[in-house]
Amino acid sequence: MKVKIIRNHFNILDNNSDNLFMVPTKKKDEVVVFGPDYPVYFLNEVKYQAIEIIPNEKPLLPTNDISILAEYRDYQEKAVWSATKSPRGYFELPTGSGKTIIMAGIIKLFGIPPTLILAPSVDLCKQLRDRFENLLNEWVGLYSHNFKSIKPITVSTYSSFIKSPDKFSDFKMLLIDEAHHLTGIQLLSRVLLHPAIHKYGFSSTIETDWLTAKYVRITLSGYFDRLVIGDRLFRMTLEDADEFFPKINLRLIPLIYDYNPLPDWIDTNSNLYYTLMVSKNRKRNEAIANEIAEIINEVNPVLILTAQLRQAKQIAETLKKHLGFNIPIINSATKKAERETIINSINDFKCVIATSIWDEGIDIPDIRCIVIASSQSSPIKAIQRIGRGLRKTKEKDEILVVDFIDQCDLVLYRRDMKRVETYARFLPLVTPITERVSPSLFPIIQLCFPKKSTSKITLQLASLLR
Repeated sequence: MKVKIIRNHFNILDNNSDNLFMVPTKKKDEVVVFGPDYPVYFLNEVKYQAIEIIPNEKPLLPTNDISILAEYRDYQEKAVWSATKSPRGYFELPTGSGKTIIMAGIIKLFGIPPTLILAPSVDLCKQLRDRFENLLNEWVGLYSHNFKSIKPITVSTYSSFIKSPDKFSDFKMLLIDEAHHLTGIQLLSRVLLHPAIHKYGFSSTIETDWLTAKYVRITLSGYFDRLVIGDRLFRMTLEDADEFFPKINLRLIPLIYDYNPLPDWIDTNSNLYYTLMVSKNRKRNEAIANEIAEIINEVNPVLILTAQLRQAKQIAETLKKHLGFNIPIINSATKKAERETIINSINDFKCVIATSIWDEGIDIPDIRCIVIASSQSSPIKAIQRIGRGLRKTKEKDEILVVDFIDQCDLVLYRRDMKRVETYARFLPLVTPITERVSPSLFPIIQLCFPKKSTSKITLQLASLLR
């Protein structure tokens, strides 16, 4: 089959099968084409020879044994058994809910078949490998840029899976951690074409973005026996098992600084606008750092999450003036040994700044405060960042989350309010405390957080006015 793509008009040039179903992607001239037997490859050329794969194996039969070297929480055991509903589907659980235990239980449920686990980063792959070896008492392979070990149970990075799909064709089960990344064209196309019958996705943020949910659940033109990942098999919210998670205090701080608007010719949606207004905006970053300095005296250790290294350095410089010591910065160039040292000694540092490398997949149980300094509107990133602090310990039963609402730049203000809407939608918040709130914030906050909401999560609104 060949498909010609001209400005979103799709013409079938050669076709031996009927009932094709085509879905546009986020890019103008790209489309996913599905056939009646199995999804066909992504097409991003004017003429492209598509590929069809028809699986000839039956689904694996579940056993009655889900025992692993760990005790299940009630919801974890229910999640494992829900995998018997369908060979395709996704699991939506908050960060800190023990998704690795659930994945190990599913592997054991189906008799430990050849299983490939996908994760976004090498560090997360290493964590998963060690955890699976302990839970299943099996040797687990690791395949990434520097590791080339393939075993009956193997953990691989997304990038290695995309580059070398033939090396993983014998696996019977595919488990995708952080499955919200399936909106990426290359990753989704490889998952579509992998011959495994059993494919399960795991994430805390599948439903936070309609586009992710659309592609994860997309069906093949009415052929419901073949799904990309499938419908949701299990969902748990913070309210469903609140005894396992710390109480969340969300503090929104109106941000006021010496504002200099940019020229009109700069596109407000461009990376240049974000870089100039956020990453390199020293006045704005100093205002953020001034607030953080007071928070550190109130609660610590604090994890500050930024999008770019430039912003992290400017915040660290101002914090050093307040605190009198250097603040460690974690980015993609930080060596693994240094990262592990910081994680293990987080209480000694009081404050750590990280770029987007720590947005997901990192476990830091001792963190007591998370500061969102990046001013990005993505709902997935917003929830994932809060998830860095949702590990409950004997010493920690609550977590403070601090976010900023820009009061000077309208574009940034709108982005910030999108995050507020995300918090209201996906975190069950109570009526906010509204004393000394900026007048521009009050009406929108009231809309986002209705008085009917009830939960263990509280919201605090702080102002620069002392």
